[in-house]
Amino acid sequence: MFLFILLWLVGPTAIPATATDPDLLAVRQRDTDGDGLPDLWEIRGYDADGDGIVDIDLPAMGADPQHKDIFVEADWMDGATCHRRPPARSIQGVVQAFARAPVRNPDGTTGINLHVDYGQGGSYQGGNAISCQDPVSWPDGFQALKAANFDPRRRAIFHYALFGLGFDDADSTGISETPGDDLFITLKQPNVFNQASTFMHELGHNLGLKHGGLPDAVPYKPNHLSVMNYSFQFTGVILKGETGILDYARSTTCDLDETALNEQTGMGCVPAYGTIWYCENDRRKRITNNTTEAIDWNCDGRIEEETVATSINKDRRRTVLRDPGNEWAALRYQAGNIGSSRARSEQFVPLAARGASQTELEQAAQQTRLAAKAILPPPFFALTPASSSQIQPIVAKR
Repeated sequence: MFLFILLWLVGPTAIPATATDPDLLAVRQRDTDGDGLPDLWEIRGYDADGDGIVDIDLPAMGADPQHKDIFVEADWMDGATCHRRPPARSIQGVVQAFARAPVRNPDGTTGINLHVDYGQGGSYQGGNAISCQDPVSWPDGFQALKAANFDPRRRAIFHYALFGLGFDDADSTGISETPGDDLFITLKQPNVFNQASTFMHELGHNLGLKHGGLPDAVPYKPNHLSVMNYSFQFTGVILKGETGILDYARSTTCDLDETALNEQTGMGCVPAYGTIWYCENDRRKRITNNTTEAIDWNCDGRIEEETVATSINKDRRRTVLRDPGNEWAALRYQAGNIGSSRARSEQFVPLAARGASQTELEQAAQQTRLAAKAILPPPFFALTPASSSQIQPIVAKR
């Protein structure tokens, strides 16, 4: 806390040292919780244009340098022909799903604080209605709407979500950057659950997740227990016989070799979960509430003693469906403009600009250097992958 107080009073530019001073760079770029947002922003707020005035009051929005935070602004189309504002229950369902995430934080707790600004009031005044438009071209039309409705000072902090009607692909329920910071939800018949699940699905793409888990984008895999899997996007994951669970894959499962599937043991590697698979001959959907029980993979009405060869993920190709891995542990927090290096270099008003003497500046500089060496612990990287800020986004569609 002593260090944070010093930084608030002094400001990085007040310290009379070179820009490459490692102590000062550590202080300025510090991201203790690994969420892509520097500690200084989460403690003092974010000054987007370097004029000494906080533009985004992150502390008032609940940001915590010791606990992972993700911010999203959600706009929606509304008018005589459409009403796409997401219900508060939809947003809260996703917020709660992130709060339950098996992700460790420096404060000793687990979970991710998801902050969604959909114009609900208080510190959240960003979300607003947009006139009904269908279709909206991607990405050009989307970017035009974003430019007209999204405060550019938020670029380094907020993902931008738009709940709308449709884009170039008329059959799709959404599109997003993977990884990145833009997502477009385009449900034709929205309800409380599918708005929540599709929002979480598209946000997952922004955070680097794919339709097949970590190793690939192969869809409909029965071992991919996640709303990123099309099979669970509109029903939620099945857990202890209950559907409607909003979640990303939270543990490793197992590979499924479609040339040698064991019907007697089922999937056998994820107790308490159910799953969905598809018959090879007619692509009928089949459901089991317990993956450790016998599963009729080839849909012939009996449980075979020998292994069977059949496609179970709707593509009619017999391959090895790879273990999707722990998606929560692989989220990419810094992508697109989030926590951008350009924004990280922006500065705050230093003591010198407030009329401090040279002696006061030198004393403050020395105290800050000593505090940085004495107080700053090693970076917290327990479950946080390397920065993805330089990864070029690709487009992911439902």
